[in-house]
Amino acid sequence: MIHERSTANSLGGMKRSQWFRTYVLLVRLGLGCLFLWSSIPKIRQPYDFLGNIYEYELFNIGLGMLIAMGLPWLGLFVGLCLISGLFVSGALLASTVLLGIFAFAQASVLGRGLPIGCGCFSGCGEDFVSYGSLLRVVLVFVAASLGFVVVLLQSSTAAESVASVRPTGGTCSTSSP
Repeated sequence: MIHERSTANSLGGMKRSQWFRTYVLLVRLGLGCLFLWSSIPKIRQPYDFLGNIYEYELFNIGLGMLIAMGLPWLGLFVGLCLISGLFVSGALLASTVLLGIFAFAQASVLGRGLPIGCGCFSGCGEDFVSYGSLLRVVLVFVAASLGFVVVLLQSSTAAESVASVRPTGGTCSTSSP
């Protein structure tokens, strides 16, 4: 009976582990495509993106220019990392931070009543910043955050299993004759 229970738990663990891997894969690919899709127009038309940044009225001229020059390339790099599977935990963390900042910026615009376009995809006939656009950003932020947490949990579980396999007592000695 004990053996049956441990087998059932391990099978349930495998199903859960597979679900987590599938979730992370979907989040990685979805976020990666989203970041690529949003960064390419900003790289191709940097002055339009600079105008979007200034419409938020959060940054001075110099900082706005730095953001307009660097953010699209960071988004491109994050998107490529997520799609390719390289530096996944770092890319998920970066996407979570970027989405959190963007959600804050949209909430700030809504709070101040500024009627501006969101600037997500730079000139694609997008909507104005609204509670709907803020909700979309928050939902994507939550998905990215959960993906990051799942990757951290998977890596800590893998590290624990490696540590449990490692021998505790060594048979080799370093003593010299």
